[in-house]
Amino acid sequence: MPAVSVIVPSYNTEKYIGECIESVLSQTLQDIELIIVDDGSTDGTFSIAKDYAERDPRVKAIQQQNQFAGVARNNGMAHATGEYLYFLDSDDFIDRDMMKSMYAAAKSCDADVVVCRSRNYSMKTGEHHAIAYALRDYKMDTPLTQEDIAKTLFRSVVGWPWDKIFKRSFILEHGLTYQPLRSTNDAFFVFMAMALAKTTYCLSKELVTHRIDDLSSISNTRKKSWNNALIAQDAIGERLRSEGIYEMFERTYVNWVVNFTRWNLNTLDDESAKGLLGAARERLEAAPLEREYYFLHEDYDFVELMHEPADSLVLRVLRAQEEVKMAKKLQQTRLYKTVSKYENQARFVWHRILKRK
Repeated sequence: MPAVSVIVPSYNTEKYIGECIESVLSQTLQDIELIIVDDGSTDGTFSIAKDYAERDPRVKAIQQQNQFAGVARNNGMAHATGEYLYFLDSDDFIDRDMMKSMYAAAKSCDADVVVCRSRNYSMKTGEHHAIAYALRDYKMDTPLTQEDIAKTLFRSVVGWPWDKIFKRSFILEHGLTYQPLRSTNDAFFVFMAMALAKTTYCLSKELVTHRIDDLSSISNTRKKSWNNALIAQDAIGERLRSEGIYEMFERTYVNWVVNFTRWNLNTLDDESAKGLLGAARERLEAAPLEREYYFLHEDYDFVELMHEPADSLVLRVLRAQEEVKMAKKLQQTRLYKTVSKYENQARFVWHRILKRK
């Protein structure tokens, strides 16, 4: 049994997949298997993967019809034999010691999940930057219990899998799989694995590099599937309830639902955003209207806006516009930025949802 099964879903990444594969095969921990699942690529991605499989017995290259990354990851899991599972995107790459460090941490406390720090690599600028928000709030380099992570789970980590490894027997025991969605297909698997884990270990080392600013990335196709975020949110809430642990995670989960909805709205085109807000409005209006409940004031402000009737919101926008003008006139830069930001958010909700009434 290999120590780690590395599963790489791939789709039209012939420019990057070679670097990704090389970063895996050059690991200081050699007791690994690499399973590349090509999701119906139309370029040379699968040919590159197949060539590596022919040259290295640790590599398996599998091809499927295009069904998106979640199905490809599930396909890879079905072929995995490792003690731990690691899911790496085909345009990302890892440090040489990543698998050794993650596996050693897992074995030190029999962890169900291990998380490490990560960095972004910008295709536009060529610069690397630490992704500080992807792992925060938790004690580092020490085992954590389910209770330790419960208060801030959905704020402290991100629902992507490439900075985490998962014990395969634990995943199988709980029947966790990725959702067959175009986007946000990883949130359910990642968050539920962490919520159910009896022991989690957080490594303070930066060990993986995530490529950004690539216009062909799946994140740039979310406008075609804006409802996927809601499907993932609902599935997580239902599973937390069925496991009897919803109350333990409720506050951090609700905060994530509001924050993730707000983030999606601000990154979608107008038509997609209108559809998302219309579908999400009922759950946003049901969110607690208590400022101290929210980790971010912006999320509370957003929920507050969703409780306002249309005519009241129009007055709020007009009032904010006047305050912006006054702040500019008085050259109160800090006040101007604060008020301007709130005005933009109010205007956003008004134009994309309430104006249609």
